[in-house]
Amino acid sequence: MRDEIFQAIGGNDVTLVQGIPTPGQSTQLALLLADYLAMMDPTAEPPRIVCILASKLECLRVAHKAAAQKAEPVGRSVGYKVADSAAYSSQTSVIFTTVNIALQCLAKDPGFMNASHIYVDGVHERHLEVRFCF
Repeated sequence: MRDEIFQAIGGNDVTLVQGIPTPGQSTQLALLLADYLAMMDPTAEPPRIVCILASKLECLRVAHKAAAQKAEPVGRSVGYKVADSAAYSSQTSVIFTTVNIALQCLAKDPGFMNASHIYVDGVHERHLEVRFCF
């Protein structure tokens, strides 16, 4: 399944990954994508994947879980940007954020935090706001 996802991402501008929601899915897909992109061109600038999640608490939980899996502090290669705080740097390859923050960033900065890829998790759970992101 992983190779199929990577092949689809590599060959398309937009990729829809559909599956049964499982624990850890948000964390694993974002980290796998970052590792895959870095592996495909090790000389290129690191990827910047912005993951849009349902809530601030989910962003914080997933960012801390992902950083722990990589055995590093939040803000190094995995970070977050939520309403009242942020932890990321120019070297961060995966940033977890909410729909509202993503919309604010898109309105202010067409470069959207220098994102090379945008990952919207749980599209089926969203309402009107997620449509503006697309």
